[in-house]
Amino acid sequence: GVAWWHKRDGADSNVNESTFNQLVTINHIPKVENDLIIGNAFLTLGLDNFSSIKSITKRTKEIERLLKIDTIPKYDKDIYYLPLIRGHLDVKNAIKNLTDLQNKIIESFFWFDIQDEKDEKNYTLLQEGKIVAACWHWNEKYVQNNDYLALKNLIIAEMMYLTISGSINILRNTLEDWKLIINNEKFWDDFNKRFQDNDEFGTDIQQLRSFKNEVINLLGEYYFRISDAWENDKIITSFISIFGVIPKNLRDTKATPLFKKIYDINKKIHSMYSDDNKSGLTSISNITIIIEKYSKDINDVLSELYRYGLKDDYELRDLCEDSGQAIRNLAINILNTMDSKQYQDTRALAETLLKKSKEYATSFVLQEQIQRDIRDLERQKMLEAEMKKVEIEVKNSNFDNAQKILLKIVETESNVANKRFFVEQLLVLRKAELNQLFKKYIKSKNYFAAEEVIDVMIKEETDLLQKMELIKVRQELTMKSLFKY
Repeated sequence: GVAWWHKRDGADSNVNESTFNQLVTINHIPKVENDLIIGNAFLTLGLDNFSSIKSITKRTKEIERLLKIDTIPKYDKDIYYLPLIRGHLDVKNAIKNLTDLQNKIIESFFWFDIQDEKDEKNYTLLQEGKIVAACWHWNEKYVQNNDYLALKNLIIAEMMYLTISGSINILRNTLEDWKLIINNEKFWDDFNKRFQDNDEFGTDIQQLRSFKNEVINLLGEYYFRISDAWENDKIITSFISIFGVIPKNLRDTKATPLFKKIYDINKKIHSMYSDDNKSGLTSISNITIIIEKYSKDINDVLSELYRYGLKDDYELRDLCEDSGQAIRNLAINILNTMDSKQYQDTRALAETLLKKSKEYATSFVLQEQIQRDIRDLERQKMLEAEMKKVEIEVKNSNFDNAQKILLKIVETESNVANKRFFVEQLLVLRKAELNQLFKKYIKSKNYFAAEEVIDVMIKEETDLLQKMELIKVRQELTMKSLFKY
């Protein structure tokens, strides 16, 4: 929830004194790499924000001289409960950052801006460990005066507390306030003016605007490092949910290895029906078990990535699309090459695989392809059921009913190959009907009627050899008719 000092409708003056003067108690402060606040160059040198280059150079030489005799100096700007980051390398990096324009903007942005006596008092409270009191006063100054630099001081204090405590209770405050000032032109006008008024480099406003465009990325990487140090994913996932930005260090250290896991699984699925692997996939149950395992592995990785707010990440979408395509290809290959004796089981497996592939497909094109594949399989099942009805009707010599079923299929079938097949079945059915009628007349020795039937059969026959055979039968039938009469 929101910290009690974080009210924006007017600061509460009726504050419990013991709570107000509560001292920060920290048992263990984990090391946060490249800490923008605890490792800030101004804190390292024990100086105020916007100290002159002369003061920075003088202080640097003083610290280096003392470090040579194994003495770490302390200054009146130090914060006693923070680790003292003041070694040779720390001082070297501090002077380097404060004499480089772009880095100095970063150091100034992530440190306290002491404008007046109120800020001095608040900073003193902070040094004494009274973070709550300092935060309350800076919030009050912001609310009463619309002072966005005071609000930035409040956020820096809260970020400092978040860094050293890992407290989730203060996390929401920092995120809401960062968003508030980053999207506020008045804040940027105030910050830019303050920086330029105290800058000895002659800063171009364009450089400050460039920093403004990068600040969310800097924050994202900072929150990730805090999250990593405290081993608490909620810190970085909360940042991502507010800003919708995936920090580069999260992508490099967390997302990329997980992306590779999905890539490797996809590669295995793609190779399942290669020439090298076919011999090992004769069992449908074997394929089912393997795909279920791969699917579970993918889903486990996806769950972890989703926790980091990566559900709509472009790279992840491409990998999921490839997962869907790989499983679809497997389904189609199985249908095309499996043993016909396993046809029913094969088709059931293919349908299961296609439905599974649809779970991963991210593009409209692939989703439509898979849906069409599923419809084709369902249509095939329906056609087979209709053909069984035809077989029953033919077996019972109900040729008219059989023809009606086939004609209905031909009328509704959109697949050209299927339509041609069922037209051929109609022809086969017609031949079977005429053939049965012919045999009936022969059996009853009604040769005249048999001649009429075979004449129709000859006329409708398209195969030349079959037509010649029928003509031969017709001639034999004529001879029988002559002898009969």
